[in-house]
Amino acid sequence: MGGGLLFRGVGITSVVERNLFSSNTCGKGGGMMALLYDGGKVINNTFYNNVADSTYGGGLHMSNAPTVPMDVINNTFVGNSALMGGGIGCVGCAARLANNILTGNVGNNCFYFGGGTVFQSLGGNIDSVNTCGFGGSDLVNTDPLVVAGAPQANGGYSLSILLQMGSPAIGYGVPSSCPVVDQRGTVRPGNCSSGATQ
Repeated sequence: MGGGLLFRGVGITSVVERNLFSSNTCGKGGGMMALLYDGGKVINNTFYNNVADSTYGGGLHMSNAPTVPMDVINNTFVGNSALMGGGIGCVGCAARLANNILTGNVGNNCFYFGGGTVFQSLGGNIDSVNTCGFGGSDLVNTDPLVVAGAPQANGGYSLSILLQMGSPAIGYGVPSSCPVVDQRGTVRPGNCSSGATQ
């Protein structure tokens, strides 16, 4: 469980921030798995080409949340794969999503199963198909126009994926949920973009 990182039994102050999870393989949560968590935050990360080869969550898998939702904010999920939920898989979890990009993931961008409600959207999310249950101030069936190919050295201490010129993600993020800096450490202006990079 959790090919890149297993996030287990942690509290509301725990934060996974400004990382690249790439080319990891595991049965559940190819990039990262959050299990038995009580809150916590996943912020400004890129999940690329991770594989859950038996069940859910190629990029990120969350399950068995006690009481406090996990905040998944300004992440980019590209090219991950799973039987279900290539980008994000959720089994009996609680999660609040804001300003995320999910595109080109195999096995649908999102998968949710069992208990509670579908992901709570705080807005600013972009789902290139329509599998995450987003609505309102989110975009579905929309290509976020990320730069094609593997993450590159774009500044900061981890490789990242930038937005193409004209991307609908530029300035689309909800400012109230937006981190001060992006994955690279670049300050995000008032017109916060969706995804891990500004």
